[in-house]
Amino acid sequence: MSTFFVNGICKAFADNTPLQRKITVIIKSCTFIGTPTHGAMVNNDITMMFKTIHRIIAFLFYLCPHTRTDKTDYYISGGYLEDPSYIMGSKFNRYNIRSNINTQVTKWLRAGINMSYSRRAMQSPGTRWGRNPGDTNENIFIWFNDDNMLAPIWRYNENGEVLRDDAGNKLVNDRTGVVYSPLGQTAPPMANQYDPIKIAHDNINESIYNDINMNGYLEAKFLKDFTFRTSLAVDETYMMKSRYFNKETGRYRTSGGGFARNYWDYMNINALQTLNWSHDYGNHHVDALLGHEFNWTRSSSLNYVSSMSLIPNFNTFANFIALNTSAAAQASLGSNGGGEDQIALEGYFLRANYNYDSRYFVSASVRTDGSSKFKNVSDRWGWFWSLGGAWRISNEEWIKDASWLTDLKLRADYGTTGNQSGIGNYAGYTTWGYAATGWLNSGASMPSGWKLTQNAMANSSLTWETKKTWDVGLDFRLWDRFYGTIDWYRSMTDDMLWNVPMSIEKGQTTIAANSAKMKTWGIEFDLGVDIIKTPDILWSFSVNGGHYKSTMAN
Repeated sequence: MSTFFVNGICKAFADNTPLQRKITVIIKSCTFIGTPTHGAMVNNDITMMFKTIHRIIAFLFYLCPHTRTDKTDYYISGGYLEDPSYIMGSKFNRYNIRSNINTQVTKWLRAGINMSYSRRAMQSPGTRWGRNPGDTNENIFIWFNDDNMLAPIWRYNENGEVLRDDAGNKLVNDRTGVVYSPLGQTAPPMANQYDPIKIAHDNINESIYNDINMNGYLEAKFLKDFTFRTSLAVDETYMMKSRYFNKETGRYRTSGGGFARNYWDYMNINALQTLNWSHDYGNHHVDALLGHEFNWTRSSSLNYVSSMSLIPNFNTFANFIALNTSAAAQASLGSNGGGEDQIALEGYFLRANYNYDSRYFVSASVRTDGSSKFKNVSDRWGWFWSLGGAWRISNEEWIKDASWLTDLKLRADYGTTGNQSGIGNYAGYTTWGYAATGWLNSGASMPSGWKLTQNAMANSSLTWETKKTWDVGLDFRLWDRFYGTIDWYRSMTDDMLWNVPMSIEKGQTTIAANSAKMKTWGIEFDLGVDIIKTPDILWSFSVNGGHYKSTMAN
């Protein structure tokens, strides 16, 4: 049995006007009590497998000052979180800072910027890339639960004494013949030369993320009814993943240890400009929006793999000299190389709304988007539009006196939307693979020749998928307590992407094409009730569901 006790929670708040600060400190002390059993042997030292330190300290710090003047307001916050694990080789920490500033530059011009930065560091047991638990012989939980329950964990001599190394540490039973038995040699609990304690303690699988987000805007009001706004957002994430496998035990003992570094960078830039006009003519309200948007994304990666180290537990480039590892090693560390992708999307849009006396509503929109994924200019741009209307029945004179009816609105709309997410970044272009034909040395670092190989066929005829949708809905609220929404919809997806079979003589068996159609219809509902509704308490219960059916039309 394993038991954790959590105690010691402290919160301190201090409010000072006009500068308000809120500080929260949470300290948790966790003590591990009890030990897992392994066959007939119970030993308190085994608990070291399941905890990094005896008392785990989780610390959270949060600081938030905020102030405002007649023309400027700002907000700054910062935080730190540390979250160790009860299993060695696993931990997490994060610190972040954020600021938001807005200012009224002139009577008609307003500006602001929002910035944030965070650093996340995650260490997990060094097994494989991703979420795979890795080699079963390196997985601590499998080592304890699925191994030979009759075999002891530690090495014993003929006197029943635990064997130790020169530093006094107990030696793990990690190979055949290291535990005395009057019946002859005994096998270890798992595979030979796998010491799970050393693997969990020395091997590294660490990911460090640095996130930077910036968003600035300018907003100008002019001619009473017009508002122009332009904004620029930049989001960037830089990640470094570090892998290290020791050379004394585990999978890489025959390769002198393993080492890998993966660098990944992602940047997204979004520029948006909108011009809004709004005016009331008595009971008539009209507004319109004209806009332009540009989005550019770049992602790049670089992977370095090596083996054959000199100094134990020295996780750096200079300690490894075999630049290309074996295929078995690359299965968990990856291979040397990298790549870069860039895509761009640009769009123009127009939207107009009209309502009369908050009873009759009409809305229309149109937009066109161009994607860099499509090679031909004629296929690059897609046009999409929508038209909708609504009738708020509850605002009609002939039903206003119905006290049981709080709100009732009937609506309908038809529109088209585009999709290009299922298309590869370079599907419309001819791409080539550049590779070595062989190697002049056993380390596979000097090619004997090179070759160009054409990748998938260029698919320049690809274009946008277009989805046409009808929707009819009803919104209601009764006795200001019961509420709900019911929608019926029907859609047709044209130019749907489909892998069309083709002759193998062309080098591939299928090619993507806008050759399919799909029909979908369905109904959705959301029903609820406010069980308790007072100025201070609101307790609601709701249920939602839906049903739909899709069929391939072509």
